[in-house]
Amino acid sequence: DLNPERIKEVAEIVDVKMKEIHREFPLPSTTKIAVLACLNLVDDYLRRDDQHKKRFPKWKKGLDL
Repeated sequence: DLNPERIKEVAEIVDVKMKEIHREFPLPSTTKIAVLACLNLVDDYLRRDDQHKKRFPKWKKGLDL
């Protein structure tokens, strides 16, 4: 469930990432910047998830059904 506070938090994270990308790559299209920001954020998430799985492999095995 996304409550209003969570939506605002997520929107702020995306906005910050979009501004970072725009500073580095001043693209004319907001859509392209938004797509790059989302790709970057998901990549960050997946990297952290991979690191977590490497640190706690027994937890993952115990949780698999």
